[in-house]
Order: sequence, then structure tokens, then C-alpha cells
Amino acid sequence: MTEKGTEISRRRKEAMETSQVELLQAEVQMAQIDVARKQAKIAFTGAWHELMATTGVLNMQPSSLNGDLKPRAIQLDWDATYQNMLSSSPELNAARSRVQRARANQQRQEAQAIPKITTKMGAGSDNATGSGLINLQIGAPVPVFNQNSGNISAAYA
Repeated sequence: MTEKGTEISRRRKEAMETSQVELLQAEVQMAQIDVARKQAKIAFTGAWHELMATTGVLNMQPSSLNGDLKPRAIQLDWDATYQNMLSSSPELNAARSRVQRARANQQRQEAQAIPKITTKMGAGSDNATGSGLINLQIGAPVPVFNQNSGNISAAYA
């Protein structure tokens, strides 16, 4: 249409019915539409290449859409959809895993609230004197009354 409008403006200019300005405006409008068409073609090509990269199908040829684009009225079971989303969401599964890890850490810190007493026993003989030896070691961390409250608070937080 812009080509036809430009041709009409050219004829009117030749017939001295209009000025050079009208002809130039028609030519500028035609050039703008041509640039917009080229930009749309480049954008389409870029979007098509992005679609091919996203889908992993590298030799897909551009084609037109077939069918009706109006959405069909589908009755959804919202409770089932919600439950499916809760069970299959990777974000929720990761959050559940973090909560379980934090609970296990808290239980471990609470179990370690009382210091462990360690014992060791060993037996042997002294070859120089020919006498037997029995060694008994009992150990406990210092301070003895540490209730591990700092680690328990950190694990709870």
C-alpha cells in the first residue's frame, strides 16, 4: 500500500497537483515500513534460533502454526494439582531436605550436651624386671559441666 501511495504521490507531483514535501513524506513512510519489516524478520529469525537452542532440535525449519489458539475450557482438579505441585516441586524438596538436616543437627547437639567420659585399659609386661603391667586411663573434657548450649542454640536457630 505504501508503494502504491508513493506512486500516486509521484504522479500528483508530476501533474503539479502537490508539492515535493508530500512525495518525500510518502517515500520516508515507505522506507520506515521497509525497515520495520526487516527488523521483524531479524527478530523472527533470532527467536527461531533461540527456540531451536532451547529445544535442542538444531535442524528445525520455520513453519506456520496450525489450529485454534483459543484455549479450551478444561475443568481442573485444583486439589490434585496443588498436591502434585507440592510433591514434585524441586524447591520444596530442597527446603524439606534442609529442614531435615537442621533437625538432625539439633538432635545431635542435644545428645552431645553431656560430655563423654572415655576409658582405656591396657595390659603388658616389663621385660627388664619381669613384672606385669596394667594401665587404666579415664578421660573427660574440660569443662566438665559444659551443656553445649551454644551449639544447641545455633542448631535451633
